[in-house]
Amino acid sequence: MLRKLMLIPVWAVYSIAASLCVVAILMMQERVKANGFILSFWIKLFVVIFTLPLALKVGFPTSPLFYGIIFITAVLYCISDVIYFHAIPKIGSGLITRTMPGAVVISFFIWLSIDHSLLEKYFSHPWQTSGIIASILLAAVSASFLKKCHISWQGIKAIWFCIFAASIGPVITKLSLNEATITQAAYSYIVVQGVIMMILWLIYFAVQRPVSAKEMFSAASAKSGLAVGVLSCAMMILKMQAMVIAENPAYVSILLYTDVLWIIVIYKLIGRKETSNIWAGLGIVASAIMLIVFKSL
Repeated sequence: MLRKLMLIPVWAVYSIAASLCVVAILMMQERVKANGFILSFWIKLFVVIFTLPLALKVGFPTSPLFYGIIFITAVLYCISDVIYFHAIPKIGSGLITRTMPGAVVISFFIWLSIDHSLLEKYFSHPWQTSGIIASILLAAVSASFLKKCHISWQGIKAIWFCIFAASIGPVITKLSLNEATITQAAYSYIVVQGVIMMILWLIYFAVQRPVSAKEMFSAASAKSGLAVGVLSCAMMILKMQAMVIAENPAYVSILLYTDVLWIIVIYKLIGRKETSNIWAGLGIVASAIMLIVFKSL
C-alpha cells in the first residue's frame, strides 16, 4: 500500500508542473500589466507557432466532432482569456488563484453525468470514491469561504465568466480529446483551438477596435506575448497531456489550482501583503493532496 502511495500518477505530475507554469504567467502579467486583449492574442500566436511542428509530426485527427467541439471551447476561452488577463493587474494573482477553484466541483459532476462507465467504477469502489468526493467537496468548501472576504468576493464578480468557463471548459475539452489518438490529442487541440481563437479575436479587433492597430502590433506587445507565450505553451502541453490521461477532467483542475500554494510562497518571499483568505486557499492544496492519495489506493 505504501509503495503504491509513493507512485504519484503521471497526470498529477503533469498537472502540478502546469500549475507552476500558471504561477509564472500570473506573476509576469502582474509585472508587465499588458492589455488583456493584446496579450491574449500574442500569447496564442506564439503558442501555435511553438506547438505546430509537434502537431505536424504526429498528425491531426480525422474526426469532424473533434474540430466541432474545439470550436465551442475556442469561443468560450476567447472571452474568458481576455477577462482573465485584464483582471490580473487589478485584483492580483493571489486573489484569482483562490477564487477559481469553485468550478472544480461542477466539472466533476458534469463529467460523471457523461461518463457512465466511470460512474459505475466509483460505485464499485465506495471507500476510494468517498475520498475522491471528499477532496472535491473540500475544494468547493474552501472556495466558498472566500466569500467572507470582501476583496475575494469582488474578485469573484470581476471574473465570473472565467469561473463559468472553468466549470464547463474542462468537460468540453475532455470530450474533444477523446475524439483523437493519445499522441495526436494534446498538440492538435492546442494548434486548432489557437488558430480559431486568433481568427475570432482578429474579427473582433476589425469590427470593434478595442485597441489601436499601433498598440496591437507593436514590438512591445509582441515581446510581452513572446515571454508569456513560452510559459503558456509549456502549460498547455502539460495540461492537455494530463487531460488525456486523467479519468475525470476535474482531477486535473484541482491539481492546477495548487498554484495558490506557490503564489503564497512567492508573496511571502517578496514581502507582499495578502489580504485575502489564505486558509481557504490552503484548503484547495489539501484537497489536491487528498485526491492524489485516494486515487493511488
